[in-house]
Amino acid sequence: MGVGEGIVFFVVGLGYALITGVVAWRAFGTVRVARASVDWPSVDGVIVQADVVHDFVRSGRYQRRVWVPSVRYEYQVDGERFVHDAVEVSRPEHREVAPIDAIVRPFRVGARVAVYVDPDRPQRATLVTGVQGRDRRRLAGWLLHVGLGLALAGLGVLGV
Repeated sequence: MGVGEGIVFFVVGLGYALITGVVAWRAFGTVRVARASVDWPSVDGVIVQADVVHDFVRSGRYQRRVWVPSVRYEYQVDGERFVHDAVEVSRPEHREVAPIDAIVRPFRVGARVAVYVDPDRPQRATLVTGVQGRDRRRLAGWLLHVGLGLALAGLGVLGV
């Protein structure tokens, strides 16, 4: 590999590592909040909406249809009323309806539920605490991309 190609590998690899690093950092933040949610206090809440709906996720020029839970619930903290829609800390989505339906099924309109509330930000809440497997997989995938970018940059430096 020539010097010019090495520079291209280095710049592209480093740029890719930086971009995917930002996304990995956000995924890490989600995992951190989900882990902390296990210790959040709970309050009583009531389900006001429980559906499975489709959404579109954009990726560059393309978009794909995914199914997501649409569960809204009301709860009160220190006399202040809140309405929130997070079933889990991260938003689950799937290309098939069945996995999302399984998440929504336990939550029926009018049902009383335990709502786990972030003690520092009571407007942030969830019905299911803890880190979900898909959160770990998403973080691992983005870290893999960061590693790929760093490997490309390393190849550029080594001139392989």
